[in-house]
Amino acid sequence: MKKLELARHNARIYGVEDKIEYICGDYTKLLHTLEADIVFLSPPWGGPLYNTSAYFDLADIQLSDTAYDGKKLFNDTKRFVSKNIIYFLPKNTLSDQIVRLAPPNEKVEVEHNSINMKVKSICAYFGDLAGSGNFMRHLKKLLTTIPPELVVKRERQDQKKKRSNQFIPMNKKKKK
Repeated sequence: MKKLELARHNARIYGVEDKIEYICGDYTKLLHTLEADIVFLSPPWGGPLYNTSAYFDLADIQLSDTAYDGKKLFNDTKRFVSKNIIYFLPKNTLSDQIVRLAPPNEKVEVEHNSINMKVKSICAYFGDLAGSGNFMRHLKKLLTTIPPELVVKRERQDQKKKRSNQFIPMNKKKKK
């Protein structure tokens, strides 16, 4: 319940509290009753052992006490909840399995998330989110109620962060 309280707090800060419904329960039992604009699907990967294998198979996602693996979880989410899915997966997930989740003639966009030049995970975008820049356009439509001053503040924070992360050669001192 602590995570739900934190999520509510964050939504209140960004002025979108009235756009979010919080549900606490077993997703596999509730998904047939849910409807959403976007689903961020982040199933358990099976602990740290996923990283010891050369590849990660969607069949390796086994939700306890259910018949769900990674493929069935995705397909039922698409069928019942939303076609717009962001699937958060391990870095070593088989690419062909990700691509085959999308129906023929539909795009899938795969993003490799890196920290310190090392790929740590994958986000695969499906539905209206796939394609060059579609995710951000779709997200902006959904978040039109965020007060402009918060958006500007966030952009300024990002700009400051970019400046503070610039590479400074060892033989040169940073100008003050």
